[in-house]
Amino acid sequence: MSASSMIAFDQYTLQDARQRTLLSLSLAVTEPGVVGIVGPQGAGKSLLLAALAGRLPRGVTASGTLQVAGGPLPKERVEPPLGPGAPPLRGTLLRVLTHPGPVGTEVERRVNDALRISGLWEEFQGRLSHPVSELTEAERRMLLACRALVRRAPYLLIDDATVDLDPDEADRFRQVITAIGEEIPVFWVSRAFRRVAPTAKRLIVLSGGKVLADGAADHVAVSPPQEAQDTLAAATGSSAGMALESLYHDLLTLGSKAERAIHMAVQSLTGQNLTIAREVIDGRFDIYQRKLEIHQRALGLIARTAPVSRDLRVLTTVIEAATDLGRIADHAINISEVTLAIGEDPLIKPLIDIPRMAEKAQEMVRHSLDAMVRRDVELARKVCEADKGVDALYRELFEELLGFITDGGDAYRAGQALYLLFVARYLERVADHASNIAEHVIFMVDGRREQLRLKCDDDGLPHPFLPG
Repeated sequence: MSASSMIAFDQYTLQDARQRTLLSLSLAVTEPGVVGIVGPQGAGKSLLLAALAGRLPRGVTASGTLQVAGGPLPKERVEPPLGPGAPPLRGTLLRVLTHPGPVGTEVERRVNDALRISGLWEEFQGRLSHPVSELTEAERRMLLACRALVRRAPYLLIDDATVDLDPDEADRFRQVITAIGEEIPVFWVSRAFRRVAPTAKRLIVLSGGKVLADGAADHVAVSPPQEAQDTLAAATGSSAGMALESLYHDLLTLGSKAERAIHMAVQSLTGQNLTIAREVIDGRFDIYQRKLEIHQRALGLIARTAPVSRDLRVLTTVIEAATDLGRIADHAINISEVTLAIGEDPLIKPLIDIPRMAEKAQEMVRHSLDAMVRRDVELARKVCEADKGVDALYRELFEELLGFITDGGDAYRAGQALYLLFVARYLERVADHASNIAEHVIFMVDGRREQLRLKCDDDGLPHPFLPG
């Protein structure tokens, strides 16, 4: 293990009297922060806390090494795990914070510093001489957590200390723990991911005494290793489940409407059909409302079920895809507005490349949604590859239409050429949004963010002055 580790387990193994392995791990904590440890009953969570507290159950033996700041475990400075089963407290608040040592000027200064660091100064600084019996249960636990700073403990141990608190008390307790976690490591174990997740900087998933996942909390929650996914999902206590299917159906309906809007918008332009153009514009509110409903329902599911892993990636993908489909529909409206602006005036050229761009872009939208439904990463990659064909048509059309603007012709030809450049740009952006959806699909399936097309600034396309 690294010499800079604050806490280091090296091939640390706990066994019972029958030589059965109860816990086996090698890991290091190198910085302060809340380390969330989740797993089912019997995973080894409580044994891990007991090892860190230096209080192994009778009949359990340890092998390997556990070091704190490069040396042996300082048992005298480590508090027992803080949880609902904590023993009753006696005496004044000051005495609880300083027990078992004597109180002096230096200790009082540490108490004041610890209360300020924990964000408890306003609540407790005028009550230090009051009996601890006046405190609520939540206040007692916050006070005990603060004592770790007063005693200069190497870390704080928490055993599901919010399980019996009401939501407001639990939130306040988490605020205190987050503040303490800025100073020392905090090990917080729980069977429920929801209780640990809001404060965890690092997340460890335990099952059967083994570490299934260990890393930054956000990364582990979204993209855990395959072997940890079921354990982590079970720790959420619920699943988005059937509701996702309904969201999927609504997203596909939105996609169908957005694709049809593009088709109708281009049809209105090529046929100079102002009635169809107005129909596309009139449909904007329906599409907007559908997108908004998908967002609200997906966010509601996230709030209610605290999803992790696959379910969380699916829900975020649905939200992102709905946003992209909304932008595709916006571009259909933009094209229809160009149709109305041109009106029944003669077109300056036959529209050949614009319908070809539209066909390719629509196909990309359709295939990106197919890839989402089928969870088909290869199809998603093909969608992104197809974006190059749309970009190539856009470059050709740009050069051609730019000639109408710069050849010294009349203002009518230049003005309509500019309108058609807008349309080409809108269709190129439709293809980009379809590629975005395809990239979201890859993330949903594999848990990896891949950028398969060039960034806007690097794609070599002429778009500095055109609307996005």
